Amino acid sequence: MTRRRVLLGLLLAFLAWAAVAALLARSDVQRARGRLEALRGKDSTAALATLDAAAGDLRAARSKLGQPAPWLLARVPVLGRSLTALRVVDETALDVVDAARDVLADLGDRPLMDDGRVDVGALTSLARTLRAAAAETESVPGRLGALRTGLTPPQVGASVRTARERLGHVPETLRNAAGALDALAATLGRDGPRRLLVVLENNAELRATGGLVSVFAEATAVDGRVTLGSFRDVVDVAESRAYADPVPAPADYVARYGRFLANTTLWRNANMSPDVPTSAAVLARLAGRSLARRPDAVLLLDVRTIAAILDATGPVETTEGTLSAGNAVDHLLSKAYAGVPDTRAGQDERRRRLRAAADAVVGRIFDGDTAATSLASALGEAAAGRHIALWSSRPAEQRAFVAAGFGGAVRVADDLVLASVHNLGGGGEEGNKLDYYTRVAHAVHVRVHRGHAVTTRTYRLRNTAPAAGLPRYVAGIDHPGQSRSLVSFALPAGATEVAFERDGAPLAVEPSPEGSWAVLDDVVTLDPGAQATWTLRYRVAVDGRYDLRVVPQPLATDAELALDVRPDGGAFFPEHVAGGTLSGERHVVVTPRRGSVWQRFGRAFRRFWTEPLF
Repeated sequence: MTRRRVLLGLLLAFLAWAAVAALLARSDVQRARGRLEALRGKDSTAALATLDAAAGDLRAARSKLGQPAPWLLARVPVLGRSLTALRVVDETALDVVDAARDVLADLGDRPLMDDGRVDVGALTSLARTLRAAAAETESVPGRLGALRTGLTPPQVGASVRTARERLGHVPETLRNAAGALDALAATLGRDGPRRLLVVLENNAELRATGGLVSVFAEATAVDGRVTLGSFRDVVDVAESRAYADPVPAPADYVARYGRFLANTTLWRNANMSPDVPTSAAVLARLAGRSLARRPDAVLLLDVRTIAAILDATGPVETTEGTLSAGNAVDHLLSKAYAGVPDTRAGQDERRRRLRAAADAVVGRIFDGDTAATSLASALGEAAAGRHIALWSSRPAEQRAFVAAGFGGAVRVADDLVLASVHNLGGGGEEGNKLDYYTRVAHAVHVRVHRGHAVTTRTYRLRNTAPAAGLPRYVAGIDHPGQSRSLVSFALPAGATEVAFERDGAPLAVEPSPEGSWAVLDDVVTLDPGAQATWTLRYRVAVDGRYDLRVVPQPLATDAELALDVRPDGGAFFPEHVAGGTLSGERHVVVTPRRGSVWQRFGRAFRRFWTEPLF
């Protein structure tokens, strides 16, 4: 009896040792995770210190998990799964942190910008470092994917899923970033002179890529030194509707947008495709026709990007006062219209001020006076929201920009959620600039079965413009305050059982092709304070996994988003529910499976008590 008690006591002590070590290690991992989540916005020196501290936490966790008790318990079938999961998450996170530290150290050793010149050699060197980091973390996705979390506590499975989401794509992300840096170095003239077209879009008059093509500048790049010309208004070079010349464009682009002269030297409608590579290629061709100089690359940015640049560089002084990250959108898209006489001459003055603001702000991207990490972070966030995008006429460079998420491409998936608003004006030749007051809300509900998914999308468009008090140039002349919009809804290829309605009334609309997806169009007129709501339902096939992309349109104010992806009909996977603003693309990939007997029983039990019988 005494021997049994001793053995039992030793076993309990052994288990207690393993449990305490696991809890302490988990605390270390959580501390490291908190440090990593606070990295955003820090300069390279502070970021390196944070990474060092996080690496210390992860190494401390590894040391605790390597003690005899947890090490042995982790090797016990089933019982050791939780400890194995914690160890693998810790080790893969440490691999990623070490790789990130190598990248930041290389970035700090050699400034990317100096004396108004981008060091294209440093960009190329950093690309090599990124590829080396990708190789160092190549095993991370497989190691996380191999973890078995059945018969473990729910928090263990949740932690593994989080690690897979945040770390599983690290090697691919690093490789894509390396490719984009190489392509950027080439675009900036590493291998010879390049000609660039920089286009500023006005979100107060929406087009699919962001806003009306308002002002532009030509630039040349030689060995990283960018000479940016003064911004010019497109009205100085664009042809009128009566004299606009057509330029080459894809057949589906011409079929959809040719009626708006979007493939002509009119300029103002050349960016009606939400796929930036398509619209940018058209812009390059019409620039070649209008300016007699075809650009090698096109950089599109909107007023939200102006604010992002100011956030990284600090405010600028203009003749009208201080322009900062906090006031740029409101000033350039709203107050600037009211700050000049409500006449054509007044609006000419407003355009001059916009050009001056663009000269002062956009030039900061290339002047080398801003910390590269701060500027890269600001532009990266803007690119995630599609507020800035870069297109190259060189196919390999263009593929690299798209892969890194900087090309503005609409990347297709099993299910594609995208809606684009185009301002059609409210009457009168000048149209209106009411889209500063446009508010958008998406709700996407998906029920995924083992062989198909059923998607229900609700899209609300609201005109929040005041009924009176706006300048005529903003409000419109014939119907002041009234917006008239073409609203286009992407429909994934292969969608069936399609139902489309506005405000509860069915719409008999035939889809038209655009790229590798289809589009449903509707035209709506909204008085000040009015709104319209569209509902789109369809079914898509699911072959092994369900892949969803929710793509934002760049707006003055980000759209609201409610995203709900759940299993149904005997399928099982972790549910995905998210809300907030659509500030960047949302990508959800789930693999439906049959589930265990207990999971199926639990689901049937819940459905019995929660779903109506009749």
